[in-house]
Amino acid sequence: YEYDMPLRFAVGSSGRIGRNLMAAVSGSWTSWTSDDYRTPGNNTPTTAEQQMEIGGGIEYSGLRRGTPVFPLRLGAHTSKLPFHLVDEEAPTEWGISTGLGFRLVEDDFGPLAVADIGAERIHREGLAGNGVNGSSGGPLTENSWRFTVSVSLFGR
Repeated sequence: YEYDMPLRFAVGSSGRIGRNLMAAVSGSWTSWTSDDYRTPGNNTPTTAEQQMEIGGGIEYSGLRRGTPVFPLRLGAHTSKLPFHLVDEEAPTEWGISTGLGFRLVEDDFGPLAVADIGAERIHREGLAGNGVNGSSGGPLTENSWRFTVSVSLFGR
């Protein structure tokens, strides 16, 4: 099986909207074609649609303990996922997230090393349509949590 990679267009922006408040938004569009994306050994026709995603968030950097800054982040995203069976609607996903950062090292120009922890609640829904395996066609849902810990290093 051989598939071409789709064209993807993404755009985003961020800006300071207050003394200690920054906002960010982003969006993307991916041009999946309506080819048949069956996996080997699967006779069920699988297709793909144009994928769209939009998200945004805010960061509050007013939490301080002396000199260290603890950025607090809140965000959300929603997307239409590309792959689904031919007789079904494309699945969707949305998520909300929160996180806390800690600037480990910084100079007069900003952070040089940052640690972050985050939590995201994700909800996916799909397979609505003519029914799966004789079902009434109601959607299948999936809920999950994602927890992340990261360290970022910035060079100058």
